[in-house]
Amino acid sequence: MDANENKDSLNEFEIRTERLLIRDIKESDAPGVLKILSDPQTARDAGVPCIKTMEEARKYARGGWVRGLTLLSVLKKDDPSQMVGIMEIYPFLDLEPSSLEETDCLGYYMKKNCRGMGYMTEAVKALSEDLFLSGVTGLSLGIFPWNEASKKVAVKSGFSFVTLVRGALELPDKRKEDLEYYVLYSPYELEDIFDGSV
Repeated sequence: MDANENKDSLNEFEIRTERLLIRDIKESDAPGVLKILSDPQTARDAGVPCIKTMEEARKYARGGWVRGLTLLSVLKKDDPSQMVGIMEIYPFLDLEPSSLEETDCLGYYMKKNCRGMGYMTEAVKALSEDLFLSGVTGLSLGIFPWNEASKKVAVKSGFSFVTLVRGALELPDKRKEDLEYYVLYSPYELEDIFDGSV
């Protein structure tokens, strides 16, 4: 067993929904990563570089581009070889509004031919619930103003619009883009989580 196979076997984070399996991304997911992020529009909407080779996809699966980033594969539960999307969890970044400093940040992107089926809303709701039950008190999303599909996912998942920040993010091509921020706070009190009341 090589080091990467061993790394894959140690990943234990897993959420199952009605239709989906959400788990830690593995280097063996690189073909799915390539299918999703080789699409220029998906990469643009996600604010990440377009992935063009399997080696770039493997590098992304090993850790993405942000320190502290947790990457998750969103797979069809009845066929886990089919990756439908990718989710990210990352710590608060300096580019975000200070009012969101107490939140963890989510990102998500969907395979082009899997959009419009409710998969990402299902995944965001399940991941948010899991994170809140683990003690996370708030989650935030930074979404490009043109990305209507991601804004719909945010609202359907319970997030509320907070603010628009001009020039918040520098893209790979060095352009600065605005971001709309959405937030969702935990419905649980920390004491209830830790004493087992919820």
